[in-house]
Amino acid sequence: MAQSEAGQSALFKAHCNGCRQTTNHRVLKSHVDTGSDDEQGFAWRTEYTMLECCGCNEVVLKREYWFSEDPGSVIAFFPPSASRWPPRWQWSLPTSIRLLLSEVYIALQANSLSLAMMGARAIIETAMITKVGDHGNFNSNLLAMEEAGHISKNNRKFLEVAIDAGSASAHRAHRPDAKQIDTVMDIVENLLHSLFVLEKQTTALKEGIPARPVVKKKKTSV
Repeated sequence: MAQSEAGQSALFKAHCNGCRQTTNHRVLKSHVDTGSDDEQGFAWRTEYTMLECCGCNEVVLKREYWFSEDPGSVIAFFPPSASRWPPRWQWSLPTSIRLLLSEVYIALQANSLSLAMMGARAIIETAMITKVGDHGNFNSNLLAMEEAGHISKNNRKFLEVAIDAGSASAHRAHRPDAKQIDTVMDIVENLLHSLFVLEKQTTALKEGIPARPVVKKKKTSV
């Protein structure tokens, strides 16, 4: 284990998924694995370091791999650094949709952006069928959603783009970049929040608002 002069565990800067930012981590344990091929003249070294966040005590494993024939070393963290987190209201969603959303976020964390995009399309389809039933294809389902008042005309346009992005990943080997998948996830979460969360929250809010006092009108004398 790496130690400082004071005998305390060394500190290491790393991203913390718990704190959602770069924080100081203390080194809990480290292990080094080395090997070589004398005939080929190759050598390699893998260092595993277990780190604990000094802020929230979240633990992460850092792996650093070095190979003599490659420039520099390759560093990976387990679990990987998350760039986006599931919404706090995810537990208000229907179970099937919540589980789909969880899988999409796992794909995002693993940097599997094409899989995440296809999953986003599946979430939109599942949400629409849950609300208005299956009308045979995406366009018919979107029209039914608009006619039922679940989405506006503008929201329908946004969803059409998100669905097309998912189709491009599924059928046209398109790999989106981080900005594109982030935009689609904004559209997806906006839809889910509107369909399954906001109505319940608004109803609860309305019930908690005091009624307006009745104002008696003064009689005017003739």
